[in-house]
Amino acid sequence: MAFIPWIYDLISAYFHFHFRFPSFLTFVFAIGSFLFATYAVYNDEYKKRRSLEEKLNEPTDYKISAILTVINFQKEKLFEYFTEQRKIAENELSHFPLKSIEEEDSEEDKFTIYKRKLIKYLEDLKVYEEYIDQTIESLSSKYYFVDFFIQNIGTISDSNIEIEILCKGDNVIFNKEDDMFDDEINLFKISPKLPTLNIFQFNQTIFDMPNIARINLPNLYRSNIEINKKTCFVKLRELNVGAGTNIFDEVIMFKKESMNDFFEVIIKSKESRKILKPKIEIKYDENTRALLDEDELESIFKV
Repeated sequence: MAFIPWIYDLISAYFHFHFRFPSFLTFVFAIGSFLFATYAVYNDEYKKRRSLEEKLNEPTDYKISAILTVINFQKEKLFEYFTEQRKIAENELSHFPLKSIEEEDSEEDKFTIYKRKLIKYLEDLKVYEEYIDQTIESLSSKYYFVDFFIQNIGTISDSNIEIEILCKGDNVIFNKEDDMFDDEINLFKISPKLPTLNIFQFNQTIFDMPNIARINLPNLYRSNIEINKKTCFVKLRELNVGAGTNIFDEVIMFKKESMNDFFEVIIKSKESRKILKPKIEIKYDENTRALLDEDELESIFKV
């Protein structure tokens, strides 16, 4: 502000303005600039002091973020598998005599029943593939993998940190290993099953939940883990100042029904003097993540 009279004089020298800027206004501008700068410095230091006082009064503080990753439903893998299944069904049908169903014997034996099932399977498969094309597009905008991350931004290390994350609105959160195959996201559950001849009355089930052996080892860092439709809870053993970690080890999926305000969090710990409710920062991963890993694909597509 103090430079305004000087700039005006400089312009007047070149353009021959007759008006002379009053000299006393230079001092007014200079004093005003000094007072403004002094206030700005004071206000900045005041905010820093207040922030430090708040940290001393409540030394524990946390930053929570949720990273949402779009799911790759692996439609190509699914169609590739059913292409192979179609070839198997068509090859099986080629071994039957070329006559219509009406010409079959009135008393159907197991081979005639098997042929009818193969024909029905091929019809159902065509309908299912059309359904998959439409359904995956709608599910892709609603289902995500979600990774929760916590960082200690306080002034003291903490322990026995109890974290409860709540789903707001109609949003739902669930553990992939336990609940995915009971949800609408399980496109495999409704898929047509390739019929077998069943000479020995053995029922083959395809596309049920992968039977992969899971060894539940004791988790020394995380305990009391609970993941329900609307809440998830975990207790962390400790978290040092500046350190951060994933809140859960489990693969968690998120069903987005409400557009904003997905989650809220409640934190209690040994060093906290009050219940903390930090805002959860929502981030979107630029990459996609496959719905099933290689072991699950191998288990599902194994014939």
